[in-house]
Amino acid sequence: MEDKNNNSQQTQYKKSYAREQYDKLVNNFVEQLEKGDIGSWKKSWSRPMPKSAISQNEYSGINILSLIDNEYDSNYWITMKQIESLGGDIKEGQEDKARDIFFLKDVIKKEEITNENTGEVEEIDKKYTVLKSYKVFNTDAVDGINFNFENEQKTQNQKIEEIENFVKNLNVKMLYGEPACANDGTIFMPRIENFKSSEDYYNTLFHELTHFSGTPEKLNRHKKLWSKYDKNTARGIEELVAELGSCFLSSKFQIDMTETKNVEYLNSWINAIKEKPYILFSIASHASKSTSYLQNLAKRNEQAQNKNKSHTKPRMISPNVA
Repeated sequence: MEDKNNNSQQTQYKKSYAREQYDKLVNNFVEQLEKGDIGSWKKSWSRPMPKSAISQNEYSGINILSLIDNEYDSNYWITMKQIESLGGDIKEGQEDKARDIFFLKDVIKKEEITNENTGEVEEIDKKYTVLKSYKVFNTDAVDGINFNFENEQKTQNQKIEEIENFVKNLNVKMLYGEPACANDGTIFMPRIENFKSSEDYYNTLFHELTHFSGTPEKLNRHKKLWSKYDKNTARGIEELVAELGSCFLSSKFQIDMTETKNVEYLNSWINAIKEKPYILFSIASHASKSTSYLQNLAKRNEQAQNKNKSHTKPRMISPNVA
């Protein structure tokens, strides 16, 4: 009887498949940081953001980390069910190359509790949030389907011009200063000529813009982190959020990150993630929220500016006829 209970308890606490795959992703992430081969890791972020081949929507949060790399030329991903519905198949040798997409799902479980007043056993519904996952394949690993995606590559001049417009539409106060930092809603940046490359400049600017997005009047991320963790852990987490935010924005604007050098908090990142692996899920989520916030802010400001221009457009007045 005792063995049966022990077996039941072991089954109860057995890791789910999704959690096992998540742990593998976290371990791989930490291994790359520990190797110190940041150039290789950042090379991934020089490519477009991963997208669904069907909806064309970008993946977010932890799923960006799961999908973005240099193994494939394509940045589009598709499920096996979708492949089969379109009459396609997986190329030979690619069957085990699927990646995991993670999501959180609320589940209801029946639990028995004892009523303190009556002593009777009652059954209640208790809600839990669990980690789930499903598999996707890169479209380069698929045969029999003609994927026609637009080529999103832009020239270097266009990329820089696009970023300048993006930053301008954020209406953030920027001053020249060294070192680069975000303080009290103001971003201090060295001049672009003081950086090794324009890519390094924009990558650093994206890092500081991610910090900027976490201030109390915006996403209030800083307060949330400082209330949850000790000073060193919170600082390390915020730096990784900023660095991932920089990676996400660099990918969106097609900025090459291979030679960028923002690794001052490497040990803090490794220690924080090793201590609490689920932190990486939260970090990636915060970075995605920051990226979305900055993009939406720039879009709103641009729309408001265009609206004001249309309202102030001079009207043509017909001359009085004698």
